[in-house]
Amino acid sequence: MEDRSSRTADDICRSVLNRAHKKIVEEMDPEKVLEKLREQGFLTHEDYSAIRRVADRSTKKRSIVGKIKQSGKKTYCDFKTILEENGQKVIIRELELKERELGIENAEYSSHPAERCRRCVSSEDGQCPHPGSQ
Repeated sequence: MEDRSSRTADDICRSVLNRAHKKIVEEMDPEKVLEKLREQGFLTHEDYSAIRRVADRSTKKRSIVGKIKQSGKKTYCDFKTILEENGQKVIIRELELKERELGIENAEYSSHPAERCRRCVSSEDGQCPHPGSQ
């Protein structure tokens, strides 16, 4: 059995996305998220166009989540920011619930407010990719 303390932040983010997958696919507005991911330079033009052409919304949502899973912690945090900016708080709550289920306690964030962003999964180096968000 895997020791959670040895898991990387990227692995934790992937696990959270896996556990919240059903809620994300049910609730996410893929057009808003897709556009923001393109604006941030996360998606290549080819990836953006390919996902945009998908007619089935559920498949489109699964494609977006798959791309985020492949990328790691920074993209996961950016995804949460995009959801927040677009009023998709139901998904954020689900992600945060899954983070807690994986043993990432809110107390960890509040005990080190200068080192960790409240939107991000804790990291080993204590660095947050969201400047000024502590």
